[in-house]
Amino acid sequence: MARIEHLQFPTLKITGENYVGCVTNVKPYLVMKKLTETIIIGNKSPPEHKAEAIIFLKKHLDENVTHDYASIEDPAELWQALKERFDNQKEVNLPHALEEWKNLRFQDFQKVEEYNSTVLRIVSLLNSLQYCHV
Repeated sequence: MARIEHLQFPTLKITGENYVGCVTNVKPYLVMKKLTETIIIGNKSPPEHKAEAIIFLKKHLDENVTHDYASIEDPAELWQALKERFDNQKEVNLPHALEEWKNLRFQDFQKVEEYNSTVLRIVSLLNSLQYCHV
């Protein structure tokens, strides 16, 4: 069985479109490694815990996002900065998803598979937006 440390999570894209998924992947890892305190502002974590957390967080950022936050060395500061920048997905994507749902018409698709795929994508987006403030 592969070691859990070798699991790869998708990187956080510069658009932030996968922020919710990224957070839901990263938080359990930090819990497992007993590093959750490192992302709390004002924590007194040992330097080695902070180093491990910041390396892990930066490893799962898009290259352009990494450049934006290259000078941040505290995982709590990085976590907060990412939250401030990307935790607005509900406000950004919800109106678009609702509009897509409202205008969804079966006759606009040549195949039932395309229609089903679109329906599932919109439903998945709406479900993820429900849990946007993780």
